Amino acid sequence: MIALITHGDLDGLTAGAIAMNVLLKRDRVLALIAQPYILHKVLEKVSSYCIRELYVIDISVDPGTWSRSSYFLSSIGKSANIYWIDHHRTSVENIFSLLKLNMKPIVSLEYCSSRIVAKLFLNETDDVNFFQKLAVIGEVGDKVKKVRSESRIAKLVEEIGSAIAAMPSDNDFKIKVMRMWATKKILINDEMHERAKLAREKLDSFLKKANERKMFEDEKCLVIDFRELNVKGYVGKIASEIAETTGKLVLIIFNPNKSETVFTFRVPLTVNYDVTHIVSSISRKYGGSGGGHKRAASFRVPQMLAESALKEVMNRLMGV
Repeated sequence: MIALITHGDLDGLTAGAIAMNVLLKRDRVLALIAQPYILHKVLEKVSSYCIRELYVIDISVDPGTWSRSSYFLSSIGKSANIYWIDHHRTSVENIFSLLKLNMKPIVSLEYCSSRIVAKLFLNETDDVNFFQKLAVIGEVGDKVKKVRSESRIAKLVEEIGSAIAAMPSDNDFKIKVMRMWATKKILINDEMHERAKLAREKLDSFLKKANERKMFEDEKCLVIDFRELNVKGYVGKIASEIAETTGKLVLIIFNPNKSETVFTFRVPLTVNYDVTHIVSSISRKYGGSGGGHKRAASFRVPQMLAESALKEVMNRLMGV
């Protein structure tokens, strides 16, 4: 058996589908969804299976939980080859930690994960044209490739991304979509259309509320406080849409649970700014965890430290 762990966003799912199409020719594939800060929990589940290969795709190294993740990776690596495929800065910065665990890291800051996987597997797929299109959808979804807003690709990215965001904790649905792409080569079906419609309605409602919850705005930055609302699963899309509409760096603050506060950043394509420098330094200082890439990154800290972290973030944003 081969295990494949990927991130549940468009980049991660499209990358996972491209890899899965090829890996299914070799063996059964156990597909799982993870985020960096819960990777250790997913790896613990994988460790209960007898696998010969493990692919970790589009998951950044999370310093806050890395000791737990590395424990399971070390254990799994005793009997399986492990491939770490990613484009986030923390994976590049920790490449020696990955090598020490006897993994095979394939990391790059130049491409997103769907493009890295396409470079590795595209010519081995059974439909190069379909999976090339899937890689482009991943690139556009991850904001590393720009297309005309009226193009078919842009509309597909919007609808597929919305379908995935409609019920953000429904990982079974995300895996089902990834398998549909990998085996049936259908980009979007009726269930996805229905979910996209639901998500758009929710997103429009949150965008209206965002105007009421601005806590800071100048000509370059916009900060929105959603700590009193349940916006889990929609924050990335809200921030991305506002960033591209306003042309400003957007920060959204929200509480995903009773103990943590999350700071989510999005940078529009028209602005050249790397938010990972803020994320890595402040998350470490306040005992949190986080990651991402230059235009899309997040970190989480204990709620009791959120105001102190916010003051420091605001000071950093003043220099943008």
